[in-house]
Amino acid sequence: MTVDVPLHSTHLVKSRDFVYIEATGTVFLSNGDRVGYHLLHSIDSPQTTPLPNKIRANVSLFGCFRQLKKNVVDNFACATIDPGDDMRRSLLLSVAAGAMLSATNYVYCGQMKKLAWVLQRHHSAYDVERKTRDGKGCVVCSKKTTSVIGSIGKSTCKICYGGVCYSCKIRQNISFIVAGGKLIQRKVVVCAKCVCESTQWNAQEAARDQITDFEACINDQGCTSYEACTVWCELSILESSASIHGR
Repeated sequence: MTVDVPLHSTHLVKSRDFVYIEATGTVFLSNGDRVGYHLLHSIDSPQTTPLPNKIRANVSLFGCFRQLKKNVVDNFACATIDPGDDMRRSLLLSVAAGAMLSATNYVYCGQMKKLAWVLQRHHSAYDVERKTRDGKGCVVCSKKTTSVIGSIGKSTCKICYGGVCYSCKIRQNISFIVAGGKLIQRKVVVCAKCVCESTQWNAQEAARDQITDFEACINDQGCTSYEACTVWCELSILESSASIHGR
């Protein structure tokens, strides 16, 4: 992981890089409460040589969180950062604060994983063809998506394949990690109804379903890894959608 510190563009301060091990999971306390945890701790590895124009720093971070009630999560985090060289305390504090506040990204990350799961789970080629031909109104506000000058601004939700007007469409960047660790991002248009539906899905159910289904997909499609199979399935959905709209 590389962190660009403030004033990096001025070349007065060099960026830091970190080599660490990471663990995320859940445990049950003696009173029955379920608590999630996130551990991150720097290590020395001979295989990870220093990067050019970077300073190797060290970090130790612990975060835990538990659900208080629906849509409310209590979160605690603490961290220790060794910059590896002299650095102004004010600059180091901003970097450390950003690292601890990154725990708030878990919610968005979970929503995007659910959205990707729903995207690849709920549709067949028959559903795509049927739904794209039904109706001319926005599935959110019911406003007409066509006019005398065509369908300017109209999009199609890639989950329900209903028409979405310019005001109601939501663009989300969904990330895929392929074999070899390469990150691929696709911008997908969805409607608010499908976003809400995917958010309400049980996270454990989605995780179990992904593991079960994609193990079968790996065997059938010859994918070399779980991540590669996920990408293959999701990109297949997007490509089939594009070919239908291009007819």
